[in-house]
Amino acid sequence: MNTAPGRVPSRATAVGAWSAITTGAVHLLGSFLPIPFDGEAAARRAMRAARPDLGLRSDFELLFDARSQVMSIMFIAFGAITLAVVAKAAGPATQEPAHRE
Repeated sequence: MNTAPGRVPSRATAVGAWSAITTGAVHLLGSFLPIPFDGEAAARRAMRAARPDLGLRSDFELLFDARSQVMSIMFIAFGAITLAVVAKAAGPATQEPAHRE
């Protein structure tokens, strides 16, 4: 790779950031539009029946869905932060200085 020391390989990093954003968005969409599969109904019934004593009026299904959605939002956020870093790193501040002779 032809990058200066300390320089961010912006194209590969941007591809990774967009992959994280896409993964988070599809995961979030999947949590709101679930695709039923064999055994899901039974698993969801069991999660609804289990009520942990956490001081909340909740069940494991709600906790599971909330964790899934938070993870999706974090993927999107990390991807957006990475894109911001790539954009900043690609600016004039990181370009190699002109050679003086």
